[in-house]
Amino acid sequence: MPYLTRAAERFPHAPFALIFGVLAISFLCACPPLPAAAADEGQPAWSEAAELAEIQRQIEENGWDWEAGYTSVSHIPPDQRPAMAMGLKPADVQDWLSRATGTFAPLPERDLPAAWDWRTLNGVTGAKNQGGCGSCWAFAAVSALEAAFLIENGYQQRFSEQQCLSCNTFDQGCDGGNMVSCYFLWEGFGAVDQTCMPYQASDAIPCTQQDCDVKARIAGYTAVAYTPAVLKTAIMQQPIAVVMYAPNALFYYHGGCFQNGPNDGANHAVLLCGWDDNACNGTGAWLIKNSWGTGWGENGFGWIQYGTCSLGGEGSLIQYEPFPESRLAYVAHTVLDANYAFDPGENAQVSISARNFGTSTATGVQGVLRCTTPGVTVIDSVANFGNMVSWGSSSSLAPHFRVALAPGIQPGTLLEFQLVMRSDQATDVSSAYDFVSPCDVIYANDFETSITGWTHGYPGSHDDWVWAVPGSRPGFIDPLHASSGTKAWGNDLTTDGSNCIYANRANNWLKSPAIDCSDYTGVHLRFKRWLSVEEGLYDVAKILVNGTEIWRNPERGHVIENAWETVMYDISAIADGNASVQVTFALNSDQGLQFGGWAIDDFELIAPPVTFAATPEEGPRPGVFALSVFPNPISEVARVKLAMPANGDAHIEVFDASGRVVRKLHAGLLAAGDHWFSWTGTDEEGRLLPAGTYYCRARGDGGTSVARVIHLP
Repeated sequence: MPYLTRAAERFPHAPFALIFGVLAISFLCACPPLPAAAADEGQPAWSEAAELAEIQRQIEENGWDWEAGYTSVSHIPPDQRPAMAMGLKPADVQDWLSRATGTFAPLPERDLPAAWDWRTLNGVTGAKNQGGCGSCWAFAAVSALEAAFLIENGYQQRFSEQQCLSCNTFDQGCDGGNMVSCYFLWEGFGAVDQTCMPYQASDAIPCTQQDCDVKARIAGYTAVAYTPAVLKTAIMQQPIAVVMYAPNALFYYHGGCFQNGPNDGANHAVLLCGWDDNACNGTGAWLIKNSWGTGWGENGFGWIQYGTCSLGGEGSLIQYEPFPESRLAYVAHTVLDANYAFDPGENAQVSISARNFGTSTATGVQGVLRCTTPGVTVIDSVANFGNMVSWGSSSSLAPHFRVALAPGIQPGTLLEFQLVMRSDQATDVSSAYDFVSPCDVIYANDFETSITGWTHGYPGSHDDWVWAVPGSRPGFIDPLHASSGTKAWGNDLTTDGSNCIYANRANNWLKSPAIDCSDYTGVHLRFKRWLSVEEGLYDVAKILVNGTEIWRNPERGHVIENAWETVMYDISAIADGNASVQVTFALNSDQGLQFGGWAIDDFELIAPPVTFAATPEEGPRPGVFALSVFPNPISEVARVKLAMPANGDAHIEVFDASGRVVRKLHAGLLAAGDHWFSWTGTDEEGRLLPAGTYYCRARGDGGTSVARVIHLP
């Protein structure tokens, strides 16, 4: 019994009933029951009336407490029932258990109520009809999600069973499937509205989920053991999809307590949404929601006696989490002094911009700034922000934040900040990084106008890297917009011929151009990331520098980011003094869960200063090679100031975010002192450059100094 052994090893404390129950009633066939044997030649043909009469005779003879009659499915002859509704396939027990977030602990029996009915608690939607397709597994799963959504939000949202049929990655359809196929789909892509993908009782319908807004997503599921106490405890949270054995008599169920179901191999999936310990003359019964329409049972619901019909196996409590109304995250910051940098001994005012990645307007927004770097104190740690609509941004309002640096802190020290953003709707935390004194920008690309030198490919299969304007839709796991500008790199980043999630068994990469770091020490990689990937036990996202891995996603726990995050890695051990540094973003996936993968923007290689002295608020000190730009941002003319500590050679250039020189302001000898230059936002031919981020760099005998310039339209 290898599956039982492996499952027990994965969940050493799981109840034996959980593991054994899954094995004992694993999906053997499908939705309605196995067909009766074909009639021998000369015997009378099947008759709905005759079958009903025989079932009614058995009810009376045995004293059963349920009513049989004509229903929405009783007209289906036994030999056609398999083709119209059978085909439920076994779930892989080991995979089901290993991908679950854990097992469910029951309440003590004394704490469980005698009865529970989600119909009276507004926690379950009405029954649907699966028609002539073996899709009970999709209907049971969708019913569970609809119930969880209703309980959480207080209103109904009808989801698409057709999405499960057409878009699952396990080739499951009308000839069979299981609920896990839907769970995987909703963890990765998400669940869509039934009006966008209406049910057509066919698995030949193409998958068009990429044309629909995503209305819900789940974070996984918890395995529910096949014991009454655990099932009841789980149901009290929300209805759960389970499997059962459906005998022929169930086709005629009108109401009451169905009692004559043998515990044979499971062939049907339903929603378990209540119980009554006093039903069935005190023996107790489970309340199920079926997928045979409202013309079956009690408007599509029914009562099944405890201990019959193998009811309750393969239970999973799905973890539905509403999309955040407010999801606030750091975007950028500006030090409001002459050189726009943190310097030793200064008391700096800092403006921070943030964006709302949530679905609604964030109101009452306030930020709290913290710094974990020794020698740095956040004096004014609280600042207010304006309200932010979905994907809207705001800068901190005056008097902003104020940060004090100790006089002895060394230029080049890494500053690590934590920004806590609070609104009336939520509290979020994000990170920000900087250095003491202006850092050198070795290479920068915001991917807006140029991707020269960037390549992508695949040693295995499925190269889905694209440089594009994100084509995501509301609710998608990928970003709606780039971090800055309009374009970014990512896996399946658009809906143009793709579905915004990476492929199964993908093996692909994106590589930067070779970057010359030969003149630098302390090199760091900094970029904006929006990453969603299954836990590293199955799918791997990793970063390599010159073939050496510097990061990969954790082995346990998915990485699901719902905002652009600023990340930075110290790559000095590989990059310092290296004339050819190449960064690779790689993705490897297995068969199963699919997420959005990588999205990357605002890529930089930076290095802390080597030759720099402290700069006071009023401007560069005499004797220091330093560059500054006024005003910043600019809309017409920028005044560029270069302080020369001694006579010497100097070159001043403006380059765009891709590293391309767009304008040369000076080249040649300069005397000691301050020198002023002007830049009007144009290139060498006098053409106005597009709005965006630019860098003004001065190199000379006194060293190197860089200032970032924001050019407004």
